Amino acid sequence: MLYSQPWERAQALSASPVLYHEVIENDSMRLYFTALFQYTTKECAEYSRVLRMIPGNGKFNGFFEDRNKKGGLLGKGRYINGIKHGDFEVYYMNGRLRMKGRYEANRPAGDWQYFHTNGTPERTVRFTATDTLLVTLSDSLGHTTVNEGNGVFEGPIGGISYGAVIAKGDIRNGKHDGKWTSIQSRKPYCNETFKAGKLVRGKLLKFDMEYTQYSILKDLTLPSYLRNLEDYHIVACHEYNLNSDDHKTVQQSFDVEKFNMYLREDLQRAVSQDMEHNPGDYSPGDRILTIRFTIPPEGKPKNVTLKTGWGTHLLPAIERTLKSHTFFENYHGPMYFHLKLSFNSTLLYNYRYQFTLSELSGL
Repeated sequence: MLYSQPWERAQALSASPVLYHEVIENDSMRLYFTALFQYTTKECAEYSRVLRMIPGNGKFNGFFEDRNKKGGLLGKGRYINGIKHGDFEVYYMNGRLRMKGRYEANRPAGDWQYFHTNGTPERTVRFTATDTLLVTLSDSLGHTTVNEGNGVFEGPIGGISYGAVIAKGDIRNGKHDGKWTSIQSRKPYCNETFKAGKLVRGKLLKFDMEYTQYSILKDLTLPSYLRNLEDYHIVACHEYNLNSDDHKTVQQSFDVEKFNMYLREDLQRAVSQDMEHNPGDYSPGDRILTIRFTIPPEGKPKNVTLKTGWGTHLLPAIERTLKSHTFFENYHGPMYFHLKLSFNSTLLYNYRYQFTLSELSGL
């Protein structure tokens, strides 16, 4: 379920037969969410958010903190009547700072700083009333390639959480300039030409498609999980944590974050290769595949089969990830893995997945 209005969120929380929150005091609440940033019940949650919500409309209000089950900080900031306003920080799973900056009326403002996983500065992006400028860029060893808005950019571009694109090009006075190239999964992706930050032309190499209206490589900010929680997708516990009809919980005895990392990497390679050899199978929109497998007494998936007509070329990669990085306790029998890939107009994609005990999916 996806709710687009604040009052729909509040109604969903109060009307749901499953408890997605607890009231701490008056209007203060604790909300629970999964590793995919979907709201769920306490027993299935990997994280929780503590904040106030305005009675009657469900809007976030005041300071919040998001933490994992061990108390590690994932992010913190402030909402005013549902609008991001003030200082925000987002952290890596290892506890190091990932990004920090300020929002004003839901828009990033001033300097936003991004960091590598080892804690060293990665880039600084400056937001003004009229422009977005790259100020600095450094690699994980501290070597600076962009300084005071001038130099060569090489790194991931923003707005893409999966299927990451690595871009390279000149920065002049904080803006894109000249010819830019990019790769996805180590293969050429698109080329674009800029003049003082404005797109002149671009070409999507895989499909020999030229464009002039929208730049793929322009956004140099990096995505965070905050928007996912604001979209307010709710997943029931039995959809996420595999509760069977007799309420015996299937224990997921594996590292979900590690599984997500390997699934993302294997999918990037498989989708890129399949796009190259079968471009007719891809177009903007959603693609869903369902895989059936069995769980024997030892808890490792086996007998993996594809149940949908689409996804044949992705099956080996997903099967490898399932067999190598999942383990289930207290359940023996059939299980299903559902994967939904959503492609935009330039065929960049995001995805969601779900384990269930039936062939039906809530994706």
